[in-house]
Amino acid sequence: MITQYIQAQFKKVRYKILEDGTYFGEIPGLKGVWASAKNLEDCRRGLQEVLEEWILLKLADGDSIPGLYPVSAKKNGTAFNFCVMEMVNRQNRCCCAIPSFSRKRRF
Repeated sequence: MITQYIQAQFKKVRYKILEDGTYFGEIPGLKGVWASAKNLEDCRRGLQEVLEEWILLKLADGDSIPGLYPVSAKKNGTAFNFCVMEMVNRQNRCCCAIPSFSRKRRF
């Protein structure tokens, strides 16, 4: 589920070569998600690592994540919070749930 979200975000990545010859990559719409490295592959790896950490911090802090929507569910009287990512493919829509570790918000 997180992998699908990361893959969807990586379709938006913008790379550029800086004056010193290093590579810079960022994901528009995700503030603070950027990386730079001496070569493109290292920049991609760094950007993925930054995005993974950014997702975990957002979930831990109860902040919203673009493309993920909060929902709640109950099972045996216990409430569970999820962030649901709506993925659209060529044939239909499916929803993937990522547990929310938020303690700040109730859905």
